[in-house]
Amino acid sequence: MRLLIYTNHLGKRTANATAITIMTSDLARFLKSKGQDVLVVGNRNLIEEDIEFDYVYIGGGDILRAYKLASIIKEFQPDIIYAFMRPQSLVLALSTIIKKFDACYVGSVHNTDNYIKYSKALYLPYRIFIKHLFERLDYIACPSGAVVEELRKTYFIKEEKLYVVNNFIDYERIDKLSQENVEVPDEYIVSVGRLEEQKNYKSLLRVFYKVHREFPKLWLVIVGEGSQRAELETLSHQLGITHRVLFVGYQQNPWKYIKRAKIFVLTSWYEAGPQVMLEAMYLRVPVVSYSIPSVVEQSDGGRCALLVPAYEEESMAEALIKVLKGEVNLAELSEDAYKRALEFSTENFVNKILGRCYGKPPYNILSDIPRYHKGSPTEKQVKKRSLWDS
Repeated sequence: MRLLIYTNHLGKRTANATAITIMTSDLARFLKSKGQDVLVVGNRNLIEEDIEFDYVYIGGGDILRAYKLASIIKEFQPDIIYAFMRPQSLVLALSTIIKKFDACYVGSVHNTDNYIKYSKALYLPYRIFIKHLFERLDYIACPSGAVVEELRKTYFIKEEKLYVVNNFIDYERIDKLSQENVEVPDEYIVSVGRLEEQKNYKSLLRVFYKVHREFPKLWLVIVGEGSQRAELETLSHQLGITHRVLFVGYQQNPWKYIKRAKIFVLTSWYEAGPQVMLEAMYLRVPVVSYSIPSVVEQSDGGRCALLVPAYEEESMAEALIKVLKGEVNLAELSEDAYKRALEFSTENFVNKILGRCYGKPPYNILSDIPRYHKGSPTEKQVKKRSLWDS
């Protein structure tokens, strides 16, 4: 099988760090380890770690990128093209206007703020234009049902074009890196993410102010970097909690901070499918979060995390205090969370993509995958070669 992955870039440090850059590298490495042909195409020549797969970048605006991408697809002849995030998915859709080759075109959207941005009547022509572009793709993968519904509401996309493909996590890497030594306070709660408006860290600081009054020796560790850092540091000073709030900046290994925390806290305004929450669940660290749609879905309706009404800071503070006082069965919660996290494997992610593209899921990535091109084995031949999962 040949897979072309289209992403923004592979940068991971400071402001360049996103869950998508990590997922792109993890996916490419996983497929290479299974003997598949992989090519990663990016918008920028930004690579900040050693990679074991081929990477090319395409500069310019969207139209020029679409032409370049179509040329690369023609030369590489992939069976499946997977675009990470909405901007890249739209460029992939534009490339089909130039030429759509004999491959499965899959886009993806990883945010849930489209309707917030484009709900006004003046944006209606744009929304209809995006609908027609997206529907040029074979499928659009979404990390949660919340994203599916949001796309249908915003862009009126046909239901058969949308399907849920949950994010994945690299268990082996997390196991290894979470064991690294790190100097941290004796008792702390942790949050991980970019210091941007979406993550709602101002709310977290106000919540911690309330919790700190009950637990004066407790620390808050915030892992991440972004444009709001100075503003957040000022707020912590105004609240009188500077001496108990630790901003450690962007870390290539956030898992060593999560592993040793008493609680992982999520206060985001919105999330498509919070990757770091899954990682905390896998590390058996109790998760306390605002009850936003993707979190409810990812935590199996709240069975694997302690959820509080969205944006109610008093309720969030009360929930954290309850956990810290031992009034929650953490052993049961953590075990349920760990088992739930095991469902989000790289292999499951790939199998969902393959299954949808090849028309009869699920495929087994551990076996040879037939080519998507014309002249591929018939379904009868495929079954004979035992390529289906039992």
